[in-house]
Amino acid sequence: MQLMINDCPVEIDRGGMTRMSDLVDSVTAWSRERNLILAEFTIDDNRYDADRVPDINLEQVKVVNCIVHSKADVVFSTAEEGARYCERAVHFLRSIEENPSTDVAGDLAAGLSWLGEVLTRILNLLGVNPSTAKYRDRSIAAHLEECEHLRSACVSASPKETRDLLPKAIDLLEDTRGIFRMLLLGDAMRALIIQSIDSPDVLITALAQVKDEIPAQIENIREAAAAYQAGKDREAAERLKGFVDFVYRYIRTSGQVEPVFRVETAGVMVEGVSMDEKNREIRALLHELTSVMENNDIISVSDILEFELVPALSNLASFIEALQEAIGIYRK
Repeated sequence: MQLMINDCPVEIDRGGMTRMSDLVDSVTAWSRERNLILAEFTIDDNRYDADRVPDINLEQVKVVNCIVHSKADVVFSTAEEGARYCERAVHFLRSIEENPSTDVAGDLAAGLSWLGEVLTRILNLLGVNPSTAKYRDRSIAAHLEECEHLRSACVSASPKETRDLLPKAIDLLEDTRGIFRMLLLGDAMRALIIQSIDSPDVLITALAQVKDEIPAQIENIREAAAAYQAGKDREAAERLKGFVDFVYRYIRTSGQVEPVFRVETAGVMVEGVSMDEKNREIRALLHELTSVMENNDIISVSDILEFELVPALSNLASFIEALQEAIGIYRK
């Protein structure tokens, strides 16, 4: 039997393994030790979810390919999916708010159930306690409870009751999208990103890619600010999604340099400022941006983007070049 992980052949001690469940348990434990998650696997080209292991004798198997992902990637993609669902749902509910269809309550109940599961899973992966973590003026646990109460109300709602529930549903979905966004920009996400170590060649490539993207991201931020100023909130939000993805990759890459290359970013200097200080500045601005977005303060959002984040990113390429030079892969 050939074992592969993410399409790469690997060797494994099969001592004591006789069933497929034994092998999956071993790969799951291996993944957990490396802060990875076993998502799915194929047995001779037949796909299975990680939690649905067929009862097969290993002697009957030729090739097993296990697909694993980092926790950070799972959290990021799942939160993005949840936020996109909220946005689509809000847009739809607003379009039918005055005359909801008879089946919308059932669909809304199913959607709220799924969102509750997704948000709970993300909180668990991040190690965030929903009872102590807050969004706006209440805990995330209280938000989840309110979503569950609304879900229960939707199950048996009449058309009139459904119409009365829609404004509350829209508000809850908007808040849920805000919670996903807050978690993506928070310290727990940053810590998880740093723990998900890439190989040296992947980090070197990622550094170069991030540096090359900086001019486009600066322009992207300027256009997001202009879109907010023009009242084009949806366009601005789409642009911010691209920027959040960029920052996610930058933080992940720069945070992994020290454990992989033994280069301390505190010692990487540009004009008397360390890379640690530069990263703290960017994170502080992101926290500030998240706060004003939660309060729907569009004027402040636009000002932070145009007058604070753009200047903060203007010399980021110099820091990355200094980091590359410290690693030994860049020469002026």
